[in-house]
Amino acid sequence: MNVAVCADDRGGTFFMGRRLSSDREIIRELAASGCRILITAYSEPLFGELECNYEVCGNPLALASDTDICFIEGGICEEYVRDIRVLTVYRWNRHYPSDPGSRIYPEKLGFTLCTSAD
Repeated sequence: MNVAVCADDRGGTFFMGRRLSSDREIIRELAASGCRILITAYSEPLFGELECNYEVCGNPLALASDTDICFIEGGICEEYVRDIRVLTVYRWNRHYPSDPGSRIYPEKLGFTLCTSAD
């Protein structure tokens, strides 16, 4: 499976239970991929206006196939890390306060940087 997450420079994804930011261009990019996108109900408003192949489910990581993209808001459960082929982290070049447990550290999960768009 492929996973996409949005995080600030410190790996934060949520503050006070809300997403730190949303970017229409990122959502459009995911929609244009042509892949099935698995999301939670929390993320559905971001995709609702677009014509794309998305599916709302309780745990996208548990249902994903090799070609699916899971758009994850929040942390990644470590039991699914071994099934991730590509982890795309969209970084906000900001330092926001974030909720404990909502940070993502790709390096600590065993991922290495392949490309970077600065």
